[in-house]
Amino acid sequence: MKPKIIEIIGPPGVGKSAIYKSLCRTWKPGSQWAYPDVLLTARPHFFSARKWLAYHLRMVLHRKLTKTIPVEYGLRFAAKEQELAAFCWKLISYIQFYNDDEINQRYRSAYFLFTTFSTYQAVLENASEKPCIIEEGFLQKSFFIRDTKVDEPLTNCMLDKYLQLAPLPYAVIYMDIPDNSEIVKRLRGRNKIIASHSGKDDAALLRDIENWRHVQHIILEKIQQAGVGVVRFNGHQPVKENVARIIKLLKKIETTRDAGSENNKEGSTLNLITQSC
Repeated sequence: MKPKIIEIIGPPGVGKSAIYKSLCRTWKPGSQWAYPDVLLTARPHFFSARKWLAYHLRMVLHRKLTKTIPVEYGLRFAAKEQELAAFCWKLISYIQFYNDDEINQRYRSAYFLFTTFSTYQAVLENASEKPCIIEEGFLQKSFFIRDTKVDEPLTNCMLDKYLQLAPLPYAVIYMDIPDNSEIVKRLRGRNKIIASHSGKDDAALLRDIENWRHVQHIILEKIQQAGVGVVRFNGHQPVKENVARIIKLLKKIETTRDAGSENNKEGSTLNLITQSC
């Protein structure tokens, strides 16, 4: 059975990482969902005292169980999805998207793309039938973010091709905040400024937020037409409340897993996704 991957996406600064980290802290061995870190870490046997203690200590302290996903996962994904890998590499190298003085952006995009390759392959190889939630993913790629209102036809063409090649998730949790000024305030308050925001004033950040939102709305419309469930969350709401709603959603997906035939099951689950929250 194909793993039910659920991506968390949204413009920068809306609280995706905070939601994901808080959600992962609630995970327990009996949870009805998973995330990549626990899929890649087998629970040590009690008789392996040191490993057992280290595992449970990390769980109690909410530390990552694995440092990085092995490179081999990404290589296997690229070998399997060669057309997608070639398309993305060509796009990252496309002069109309990146000027010569933005080579750091090219490397950043390539790094995160390969990280997504590795994450997806790890989930595909290790996931159970439980829904698996990941932060960002194939639908959160900065190499699509430009002045999209000027290059609308080009953006639509590239997104159509990309979404035909990329593995679509089972569902998407879309985070956003209606007040752009609050997002800018959050971005300014970060301890570390990401490369794509370095040196930008508030006006440039506002344009960047709008470009992210514009592209992701196009993506959401296209994937919904393809049958992907989408649930929208307000990042202005308390993290605890949003996490509780996500857990409720994940439980609904899992409890419908055994209901009806395969086709009816998927349809009924997606209806629950789009009607929930």
